[in-house]
Amino acid sequence: MRRCMICGSEEVSLWLGGSIGSLYHCTDCHYVGPIVLETDAQQPFADQFVSFWDLVEGGSFWSETGISNQMLFQM
Repeated sequence: MRRCMICGSEEVSLWLGGSIGSLYHCTDCHYVGPIVLETDAQQPFADQFVSFWDLVEGGSFWSETGISNQMLFQM
């Protein structure tokens, strides 16, 4: 089963596909990109998924990547 890497939704469909790759579209958060999560439909997913935005808001994304908020806005 494919899931959105941003919000974890199952509402992900192939948007564009070709010989050089594929783009997927999430109808819930409107993410469009080449990366989706492949999960086993038999396993519960909600307990394992941590939203990208939860990591950003909690600050752990920045500490894990070594990128500070100040560095981001200077780019």
